[in-house]
Parts: sequence; C-alpha cells; structure tokens
Amino acid sequence: MRHIALVLTILASTSNTTIAATQVFQEHNFAMEIPSNWHELKPPPPQVLAAMQSPDRLKTILIFAQKFSEAEAPTVVRDMMAGSKQRAIDQGWQVTNERTTSIDGVPFNVVLTRVNTNSTMVTYFGIAGNDGYWLSGYHSSGNADSDDELISSIKSFRLLTRRSIPVAQIQPVSDAYGAGYFFGRLLMLALVGVAILWVVRHFMGKKR
Repeated sequence: MRHIALVLTILASTSNTTIAATQVFQEHNFAMEIPSNWHELKPPPPQVLAAMQSPDRLKTILIFAQKFSEAEAPTVVRDMMAGSKQRAIDQGWQVTNERTTSIDGVPFNVVLTRVNTNSTMVTYFGIAGNDGYWLSGYHSSGNADSDDELISSIKSFRLLTRRSIPVAQIQPVSDAYGAGYFFGRLLMLALVGVAILWVVRHFMGKKR
C-alpha cells in the first residue's frame, strides 16, 4: 500500500498532454512515432524516460533508456532481460513467450508477459553503442503483442545516428541485471499508478 500511495502522489500532479507523432530522445540517440491522439504523462514516473497512453487509457507505452560502460555492453540485453523476468516472476506475473527481432538494424530480445487474466505486456530489450533500451507496451484488456498501435509505435524505433552493436558475450552477471530488476519494479509501480490515476479521474469526471 505504501508503494501505491507513493505512485498515486507522484501521478496526481501528472497532466495529460496531447503529443506530436514523433518523440525524439537526443540524449539516448533515438526517436519513436506515437499516435498523435495519445497523451504523454508529464512528468513521467520516476526513472521512466517517457510514458504515453491511449485516449481510452487501455494501452500504455513506457520507455526506459540507460547508459552502460563499454565493458558492460556485450551483456546488457541478456542481463536486463533476466533481471526483468525475475522481477515479473517475483510479482506473480507469467512470462509466456520470448523471441528475437531487429528494429532499424538494432537487435532486440522480446518478452511477452501476462500480468493478470486480462492484461498483458510486451517488452523489447536492445542496445546500440552504450545506450540500453527497454520499450514496454501494456494492454489492460487485450494482447499487447498483437495490438497494432502498440507494436507499430515500438517498431518505429530508430537511431538518430548509427552506433556499433556490441557482440553478445557470456560473462558473469553485470550491473544490467540489477537495472533490469529495478526497472521491472518501476514498471509495476508505474502501471499501478496509471491505473489508479485513471480510476481517480474517471470518478472525478462522474462527480462533475
């Protein structure tokens, strides 16, 4: 309850702002296309680079990015994914599918997670240069992995300038595992907060 109260306090001051289709993140060298009728949550939950939500609030995109050292880069994707999966398991969520893909020349590992009976989340983990990327699409009442809006937005990811792709290596678990586990916890809190915010605003709207 303490975590939920904290997120509610943070998001209570969050405003919904209609956003342009293109979101550019210069610091982490990438851009994405978001449906123009979606809203950006400002400010986003702590440690989240950006959070966008559909008008009906059923779908949410959460974007994380973090700098890693050159030494860590070869194991970032593996370790971030492992940490995130462990956090999901600890929360009682079910990892139902894993695969690999490539977006704009950047390899991504993809994990589909069932949060509860109705809700699913698809997360893409990738790295280019020393930037690690974590792109999550959440659907509160459907299959996130087959939703056109969510997947089209995530697959619109593109680098602003070309970066080398670290060659994956088998090494001892790096700090990226902890980052994955930590971001998994933030993801849970962010989704809880978004859900609570929707309920609060829906209730306040009815009272008016």
